[in-house]
Amino acid sequence: MRWQDQGIVIAIRKYGDDQIIISIFTQKHGLKKGLAKYLKKTTHRLQIGDYVNVTWSSRLISNLGYFKYELIKSTLHHYIQDNLKTMCIAFFTFTLDQVLPENEENYTIYRCLDIFINSIQIKGINWQIKYLRLELTLLSELGFGLDLSRCAINNTDENLTFISPKTGKAISKTVGLPYKKNLLPLPQLLHDVYNNCAYKFSKTEFKSSLNVLEYFFKKHFLIKQNTILIKYREEIIKLIDLQD
Repeated sequence: MRWQDQGIVIAIRKYGDDQIIISIFTQKHGLKKGLAKYLKKTTHRLQIGDYVNVTWSSRLISNLGYFKYELIKSTLHHYIQDNLKTMCIAFFTFTLDQVLPENEENYTIYRCLDIFINSIQIKGINWQIKYLRLELTLLSELGFGLDLSRCAINNTDENLTFISPKTGKAISKTVGLPYKKNLLPLPQLLHDVYNNCAYKFSKTEFKSSLNVLEYFFKKHFLIKQNTILIKYREEIIKLIDLQD
């Protein structure tokens, strides 16, 4: 079996002395892993976030298979000097590699990842908004989407202050106050990103939004069992705290 596609590199692992296992999130074939030659003498060593043209081949689609790739665009130099951007990319691509099913096209997630990667290359853009949308989209596309459009109890879209940890649905202030201890806070930024509203925010709101999403990532993707992902997430929060 053989196919060609375009995709984004999300994981690279050394395999033996002269091979690597690459995970590529492709436009038409979804996540695919394959072996490729490890080229020590090359002008560009493959990095996370690179865009590539790939040819995958194998006797069976269920086999690991082999990649031949051609670099389209390198993005490393756009984010490597910014630790927060680097950690966000590291966390999300590692998560994708862990939770996405192979051989299933998902252009919605692919497009959101593409938008985020391109946003971190533009000075002055609020890339944090693109990142939050990316995490919201992953939850939604894998069947665990939040509903922050209106209150799950009285259907109002005003004063949405809490989120039910069980359902992922918004709860209004009036309804939620008596049960505050059992609910998650709904940061204004997370509400705005979900509902495509105005995008003025503080680093505190960005951190609070990430903390809420982390709860659902742990709940649905078992991140608490993955020490690497926990470390990445903790580092993201620390880096936000260090910002001016």
